[in-house]
Amino acid sequence: VYLVGQVAVSNIQVIRLILHPGDGRPKLVWFSPALKGERERLILANSITLTPGTVTAGLGEDMICVYALRPELARDLKKSGFLKRLQEWEEEDRG
Repeated sequence: VYLVGQVAVSNIQVIRLILHPGDGRPKLVWFSPALKGERERLILANSITLTPGTVTAGLGEDMICVYALRPELARDLKKSGFLKRLQEWEEEDRG
């Protein structure tokens, strides 16, 4: 449910970018999610790709590379609510 809401918000952001393109340029962003499980990293990478304006370009053991239509679309990847939920899910599986 959370992911569906975030996809809706991202759709609105991308529509704004289409209507008012501005000077922003696409950007590759590397970040290290605080996730240990392969399953959780894969879920995060897929959720990024499902979110309009972003595509997971690379997935490593400790890094994710995201292609963002505009830098602001990838600004808060490390602080995303979905990442926090995956971290909680990972802790529940361990405990």
